[in-house]
Amino acid sequence: MAVKRAAAAPYHTPIQRRAASGITAVALLASGLGLAAGLQLAGAASGTVTGAVFVDADEPGLSGVEVVAVDAAGNRTAPVATGSDGTYAIDLGAAVGEPLGAGPYRVEFAGWPDALHETPLGPGNGSSVQFVDANATDVSLRLSEPDPGAPVFIGNRVWLDRNGNGVQDADEPGINGVTVQLLDADGAVVETTETAGEGTSAGGWQFAIDAETAYTVRFDTATATGLPHDIAPAELEVTTPTVGDDRLDSDLDPAADIAVSSRRAGESDHSLDAGFVAVPDAPVLEVEKLVTGTDGTAVAWYDATSPIEYTVTVTNEGPGALTDVIVDDPATPACAGGPFDLAAGETQRWSCRSDPPHGVAGQDNVVRASGRWEPPYGPAFGRAVTIEDSYDAGVRIVSPGVGVDASVVASPRRGDGVEVTYTYEVVNTGDVDLDLGDQARLADDTCDTIVDAAFHPTAGSPYNVGDLDADGILDVEADAVDFDDSLAREVWQFRCVAVVDPLGPLTNTVTVLATPVEPDGSGIGLSDVSKQDSTTARISESAEPAPTPPTEPASIGDRVWHDIDGDGVQDADEPGVGEVEVDLLDADEVVVTRATTDDAGAFIFDGLGPGRYQLAVHVPDGWDVSPADRGADDTVDSDVSGEGQTPLTTLDPGEDDTSWAAGLLQPASLGGRVWLDADADGIRTDDESDIDGVVVRLVDADGEVIASATTDQGGAYVFDGLAPGRYRVEPVTPTGMQVSSGRTAPLVLRSGERDLTADVGFVIPTVVLSSPEVNTATQLAITGRTMYGLFGLAALLIGLGGTAQIMGDRLGRRERLAP
Repeated sequence: MAVKRAAAAPYHTPIQRRAASGITAVALLASGLGLAAGLQLAGAASGTVTGAVFVDADEPGLSGVEVVAVDAAGNRTAPVATGSDGTYAIDLGAAVGEPLGAGPYRVEFAGWPDALHETPLGPGNGSSVQFVDANATDVSLRLSEPDPGAPVFIGNRVWLDRNGNGVQDADEPGINGVTVQLLDADGAVVETTETAGEGTSAGGWQFAIDAETAYTVRFDTATATGLPHDIAPAELEVTTPTVGDDRLDSDLDPAADIAVSSRRAGESDHSLDAGFVAVPDAPVLEVEKLVTGTDGTAVAWYDATSPIEYTVTVTNEGPGALTDVIVDDPATPACAGGPFDLAAGETQRWSCRSDPPHGVAGQDNVVRASGRWEPPYGPAFGRAVTIEDSYDAGVRIVSPGVGVDASVVASPRRGDGVEVTYTYEVVNTGDVDLDLGDQARLADDTCDTIVDAAFHPTAGSPYNVGDLDADGILDVEADAVDFDDSLAREVWQFRCVAVVDPLGPLTNTVTVLATPVEPDGSGIGLSDVSKQDSTTARISESAEPAPTPPTEPASIGDRVWHDIDGDGVQDADEPGVGEVEVDLLDADEVVVTRATTDDAGAFIFDGLGPGRYQLAVHVPDGWDVSPADRGADDTVDSDVSGEGQTPLTTLDPGEDDTSWAAGLLQPASLGGRVWLDADADGIRTDDESDIDGVVVRLVDADGEVIASATTDQGGAYVFDGLAPGRYRVEPVTPTGMQVSSGRTAPLVLRSGERDLTADVGFVIPTVVLSSPEVNTATQLAITGRTMYGLFGLAALLIGLGGTAQIMGDRLGRRERLAP
């Protein structure tokens, strides 16, 4: 039967153009008032969709059929009705509610007489739901009355249901290459086809069937082609069936079949759709926090006098990329990290350290990592998913120690070859077992060889002497004699016999060196501990040398102060910081003693012998160290490094060195708000809107851009973790706007200050008006300052039939992903 189509009418007659100009003017007024009015504003979709609804006969097009376009977010255009010739034109900018976004779009037809039915799909003829791009033409629907001799056509579309809701959304693509089988009531294959189509028409299929006959349609996606995002056919699964509008939902049961009931002749069914979902594999995030140098274990022994060294490792094992990865470590804030991005297979690793907690036997904590993953497809498409991992880390805090006591027995008479016998008692004074190794670890500067240990109780000693459990370990916890589980503190006794010349009093020094170990003798990764003792053998009757005059004690110290301006120099108004612990270390970096600053920040170590020393400041949480060695006066600057330690210095006898100060400061913050300065007066008021998505740069005192931030939905931005100093902020002006309050003047941040007053205002400088029915020479350009001007402007445009365009950037709404 021939198809007769009416000629397409122009999209806008002169009367329609005038109406359109009135709508545009009202849209201008709505934008000035900040109303949602359901009208198209700058930056929304534009274009048209045109076509016709016609009857398969020598008849004119069908009028009164309602046509609407819907975007991927469900935003809809105002419905239009086909004209007397059956044609229609949808303006994608004429939205009801939120403006339509970018295509593709879903076009829906509705409201034709019940006596008419859809006809076979073909060129220039789609179903009552079609998927198109902007400015699509000939998006048409062909209808007919049932013909008793005509076949029945069934089919429609196979599509990728990216969000898994069982409904065909505008941005969900069709799937080509799917094998579709038509089966009769006995399960025999009657006909086979494959889905096909171009662009938004992909995934189409159709069968001609006998009237009054039931069938089954079966789908096999193993042959699917052109799947987006590198989806494999094997990943496809049947989506949720029959969840809404029969023209839009999926009709597949879990076996990938559609049961087709019998149809009357000529009553085609274009609502048989098949939806499939694909769920991608999420990336695997792995975090570890290991005690450095402990061969892959997070649980280790640790010396209470040494900082704990950790290594944190974060790995994205794929397959997808992760963004905004953050590592949280409440017990050890110095080990936290992020945010940063991790590609699949990428690893971030860093070292950190913390001081052992005082007065406890261990430190246990859980380090956690989280990142954001945006699935490229599947039910979670368009929403960020949080990927997490955690790791248990801990150390046992111990204080190993060893002591030695030396005594000597020597012949008091002169003569060659005087025999001297030295006796040494070695005791475990700590809280962990010790391994003395071979006997050479008990070194004597007079005896060449330490004689075998003599294991027996020492007179007057409260300890049992010897290797009580015969394991070669100097035990501290187990008493193998009486098994009372008390702190046994085994004492080992050694003996050394030397033959020396009678040269007068002879002083001998012994050194014991021991390694902290597990009770079974295996290592625990701690440094050796040592101790020395000296004794004098009087082996002649010669006069003793004159006694050495006593050494005058020395001292070292100064103060810890709050460096408010961060310049590394003590100013008169900068106070001390109390309750800060400071360690005194010897030349081997062994802690000699510890002091705590008073309310004025002062500390002093006195009564010291001459020698080389250095200081180590325990920087409190939330504080940083000031720049060191600033200025020409060494008595008022900060002398500690970023790790809180001073260099070694030599104290002479009686020297009082109080020039070792430490400056501390707290990170500062700078921020503000960016707003639309509607009255262009440079002052932000409560009725003026904030602007999100504006980039703001942070400039230091040298004019260098050191950071940038983007305003959030409230127009706010902030720069955290700043050192005290001079800064200014420079906004990146959005297109079509101007700064009303100028660049912010330089601001001086003090230690710990949080200044959120650096606001920036923008104005939209010009409104350009034009009308196709007004001569170009009469075009009017005005600067919008008040709402009264916008009311008058809208009234003027409605009367003249003109059009208006706001020159400037859209103050749009930004969609945000869930964390």
